[in-house]
Amino acid sequence: MPGEDVNVRTDVQFDVLAGAFVGGEGDYVSLFEPVAATLEKEGKGYVVASIGKEAGYIPYTCYSTTKSIIENEPELVQKNLQMQFIKECFGPKAIQQKK
Repeated sequence: MPGEDVNVRTDVQFDVLAGAFVGGEGDYVSLFEPVAATLEKEGKGYVVASIGKEAGYIPYTCYSTTKSIIENEPELVQKNLQMQFIKECFGPKAIQQKK
């Protein structure tokens, strides 16, 4: 039954997911490579599926920066977002370097 049979934890920080899993905080975990394969090689878990293989193409990209860059260099952030938007809509060749 949804919400009763499974307890989905969203409070564990990404960089400590593997350690939390090895420490007993859950029955399964979603990890990126090479962490998943390393845990399996060390005998601490099993890779049972590939999210990329099962889900197929996932059309998103994630960018990150610090709060100080957003606050101190808003023009840089805006230009980067515009460049990424153009690249996603029209392809990488749409971005040309100024000469």
